[in-house]
Amino acid sequence: MTNNTSRRPTIKDIARIAGVSIATVSYVFNDTKHVSDEVRQRVLKSADHLGYKVNKSARTLRTGTSKTIGLVLPDLTNPFFPEIAQAVEAEARLNGFATILFDTQGLPELEKRAIELLAEYRVDGVVWALIGASPAEQPPFPTVLIDRPVEGFDGVYTDHARGGQLAAELAGSLGHSRLGLLSGPQDVASAAMRRAGFMSKLTPGSKIVWEEPVPFGRDLPSAAVSALERNEVSFIFAANDLVALSAMAVLERAKIDVPEEVSVLGYDDISWAELPQIALSTIRQPLPDLGRAAFQLLQQRMDQPGRDIAHMMLEPCVQTRSTTR
Repeated sequence: MTNNTSRRPTIKDIARIAGVSIATVSYVFNDTKHVSDEVRQRVLKSADHLGYKVNKSARTLRTGTSKTIGLVLPDLTNPFFPEIAQAVEAEARLNGFATILFDTQGLPELEKRAIELLAEYRVDGVVWALIGASPAEQPPFPTVLIDRPVEGFDGVYTDHARGGQLAAELAGSLGHSRLGLLSGPQDVASAAMRRAGFMSKLTPGSKIVWEEPVPFGRDLPSAAVSALERNEVSFIFAANDLVALSAMAVLERAKIDVPEEVSVLGYDDISWAELPQIALSTIRQPLPDLGRAAFQLLQQRMDQPGRDIAHMMLEPCVQTRSTTR
């Protein structure tokens, strides 16, 4: 039911109907003091009955907080990022925060503009997956970086070095000795850590026949395509699942059978990887856990701005399917 009178309802009206003080109504809307669940529900039902809407702009000016966070991601066409976004948004919502999402489409200028706009919106903090190696400048709000460690910033990421080791150990356990490596951009910490981990656990006698650096995306450079078409290796470790899927498409066009002639291993375990038509073997990152942990770490930073920098590192695991043997 909504209020049909011309006068807009006020918190005084809500307090009268709920049988509480105006201060208690303010505590409920601004979350500035503990209120029992029974009283909170009474206030919210009274507000709904009257059709009252919280003036978020006024609350931001009054309290200095907006109960809003930003989420800046580089590529929503990569299923890796929507899975993380869903987890961040859900955890934020459970804690009373709204989320403003920006897809920067891999463009530094859009990333810069996203940070500027979030500052204008006066968000309380930001979860950010960088395009490049590090932010160009210090953001004006609490920030947690996701997927890679960056000095001077709170971060949540998988143990990428261990992920690379798991990939090498899998290749060795399957008896592969001629290896191809589609390594990601080595100026990005996560890609460099994966490569270093892979190289550190190579089975004695195994050989990297070719290595081609590739971007984290679906378009493979011509040198990488040529390496795949030469059919010189029996095992390929890809920078991520999208790269692995692109590699498989090249191999199919070249009539090179996966996994009979060459095994392909991805990294991430995006939702597409488990589809029966794909069944991609991969190194699994716990994506929902990454998203939840990122918001939790951001909330700690927002509550305690002066505390020490903190990093949370989660464990990867091997997920074998039909593309390796």
